[in-house]
Amino acid sequence: YERLQMLKEKLGREGMFAPERKRALPRYPDTVGVVSSPTGAVIHDILNVSLRRNPNARILLCPVRVQGVGEEVAAGIRMLERLEHVSVIIVARGGGSMEDLWTFNEESVVRAVAMCKKPVVSAVGHETDVTLCDLAADLRVPTPSAAAECVTPIWDDVVASVEAMRESLKESAEACVEARRNALILAQTKLNANRPDLQVARQAERLEAQTQTLLRAMREQMQKRQGALDARQAALELLSPYAALKRGYAIVQKEGGAVAKAALLRTGDEVSIRFADGVIRARVWSEEEEHGQKADV
Repeated sequence: YERLQMLKEKLGREGMFAPERKRALPRYPDTVGVVSSPTGAVIHDILNVSLRRNPNARILLCPVRVQGVGEEVAAGIRMLERLEHVSVIIVARGGGSMEDLWTFNEESVVRAVAMCKKPVVSAVGHETDVTLCDLAADLRVPTPSAAAECVTPIWDDVVASVEAMRESLKESAEACVEARRNALILAQTKLNANRPDLQVARQAERLEAQTQTLLRAMREQMQKRQGALDARQAALELLSPYAALKRGYAIVQKEGGAVAKAALLRTGDEVSIRFADGVIRARVWSEEEEHGQKADV
């Protein structure tokens, strides 16, 4: 007992039993390694519980003597540790006295458990039996059957979990595809709305509409200006002295200027007489007064 306490204190100072060293067990182990005796109830209990929970469970036994040969147990742990497909290791033994369980208090066994790179479950003795192997393991359970329950998931639960994950993955994938489809439709809509040929067509339509508006405005302005021009031309025609020529009047001109009075002419003056349809030249032959004034020739 004193030796046990001294070793416990020594390994404790080295951190072999520290809680932060404990690792979680794998949820779905590939193969469960068992370090135990090939005879007796321990391995049968582990197999019965494991296969009842999961008919496809794989158990790999590393047969060792579990009493008085601690180095053999340590070697079994190290051997299973090297096997890649082994996910977790159970170290198991049935109940007994302190002397019967002493193998699992030996330093080589405790160090092999503590330094193992894979999770280790200790199922040594009964619930009241506590060994240093229990303290160093990642999980301590009271019986081998409890160890099998801890490391072997129930097959129906696994199937249900897989189905739930498959359904969740399917829904997630469908939602992702739908989101991507909507994003693609939106991108196509934006792309179609911003196509260069459509932009050019819309600009051409806008230009055509503006051109027609400008042409209408120009025609309206021309019509207005033509109307104003016609009105002014009519007024000019009305005020023009040449308009009177069409009504039978004539214009007497001397030296390019109009003669407004007969008194401005003398006998022998050469004049031009402008009619509506042409001009003739004439000479003044005589001067006559009408009502006391010279008459026009």
